[in-house]
Amino acid sequence: MRYITLFFTCLASLVSAHAKPDISIPALEESSTYTLVAAGVANEVYIVTDSSKTCVLKIFNRKTLDELENSEALLQLVRNAGINVPQSLIPPSKVESKVISVLAFVKGEHINDSHLPDTAKLMAKLHLIESPQKAIIGSKDYYKLFDSCKDWKYCEELKKVFESLDLSYMNLLPRGLIHGDFSYTNLIVDQNGILTLLDFDHLRQDILLTDLVRCHLFYGFDKEGSLKEGTIQAFVSAYNSVRPLKAAELDAFYTHLKLCLLDVALEMYDHMYVKKDLPIGRVDGTPVNACLNPDRIAKEILSIKDRRSLVLENPKFPIFFFGLSGVGKTTLIHLLEESSDLFYIPKFTVTRPLREDDDSRYFEYLSVDEFIKGKDQGKFFVWMDQKGVYYGYRFEHLTDPNRYPLLNASAYGIEMVKLQKGIKVLIEGDSQQGLLLRNNPEVAKTREKVNQLAQEKFFGQEAFRKEMNLIFSNQFGNPADSSRELKREILQGIDYAN
Repeated sequence: MRYITLFFTCLASLVSAHAKPDISIPALEESSTYTLVAAGVANEVYIVTDSSKTCVLKIFNRKTLDELENSEALLQLVRNAGINVPQSLIPPSKVESKVISVLAFVKGEHINDSHLPDTAKLMAKLHLIESPQKAIIGSKDYYKLFDSCKDWKYCEELKKVFESLDLSYMNLLPRGLIHGDFSYTNLIVDQNGILTLLDFDHLRQDILLTDLVRCHLFYGFDKEGSLKEGTIQAFVSAYNSVRPLKAAELDAFYTHLKLCLLDVALEMYDHMYVKKDLPIGRVDGTPVNACLNPDRIAKEILSIKDRRSLVLENPKFPIFFFGLSGVGKTTLIHLLEESSDLFYIPKFTVTRPLREDDDSRYFEYLSVDEFIKGKDQGKFFVWMDQKGVYYGYRFEHLTDPNRYPLLNASAYGIEMVKLQKGIKVLIEGDSQQGLLLRNNPEVAKTREKVNQLAQEKFFGQEAFRKEMNLIFSNQFGNPADSSRELKREILQGIDYAN
């Protein structure tokens, strides 16, 4: 509900030039002129003009005085950070049976698309404000919402989208002060190009990424409901120039975008068509803004089919994986790639024979002579000689500068890997158990082929282990759970490395 009511109040049209509220505000002149500009379940908003000033009166129908006083304290933090917001002429107060506040009127025009980079930077500046942390709010019962909206034609499709989301990322995301509604109508630009942020009904402690993804409800989709990837990339890039996003935020961006839009769409449909406690039209009878229509948002959610790179300017470095044959290294690498748009697997060039379980999409097979020739010509990013069997990655296969390549390594290549900027991960576990789980009938032969005993000795050396940024113990339980935990630790390592 907290996401929805503001949409209608801030989008309502002028309905009366002389619609005085039914309460008397002692601090305002008796002869003041009142213009009702928004009327919804949550609040009423008036432009008030007297002999000396113009101001904005808000009468709250649902907020308590304690809630508004807390919001006013947070708003003061925003002012102290140098962000332009309206001056409070009358702080939250109880007048008769109502709770009200009066803010200075801000002159200017609502922003347009040309102001989006500055809007993104303003949002990032807000998110840098240090504020008292509160306990994490419990998870929302989305199934109760789906049940309430069961007659909606998009309900089942959206439920499938929701059930496809891995929400384990939620506790990994940074929290702080967010605005909650960075819409076109809540930002004013003056003749000097200075932005002023309006409407703090939803100012609160929450996941910072929520502000960033929810704003794309307004900026991020075209008239057909398709994602405007270029606009989103530019907005996120401008934001990132002020407050660099954490790796976990980049990883969760599109999942959180879907979740937040699902939240808005379900809440809107529930209150507009089930509970019927929100108007379907503006207060003058015209339809609401198209971007706030539940059907429109449903189409937008369903249009987000693929994970796409945000194409930030940060250089992406490799992540090297070491580990004995059988510890689940390759399985974890593939699960990491499947789980996130941040990673990709380049082709691995080898001189060993083709194995039955090799996926040809990820391997290139060369003779020893061909490999050595390419190495001598400088075609390899890294390479390793494992007792006469060569492995490596050619530059031409490192195809995506905007994502982190996941590279298979061995102890024999540690000296070359040490020369590269990147994250080095040692996967440990019961390799015998792993080989048996892989239904490998020739455990002893496999051990010999990969020089396992030699690598065991290498991996156990303190000097080798000190080179690792992360040592991960694979427990051979649920592979998805293992990869999720490994990803969490790698994302933290990326932030540290950056």
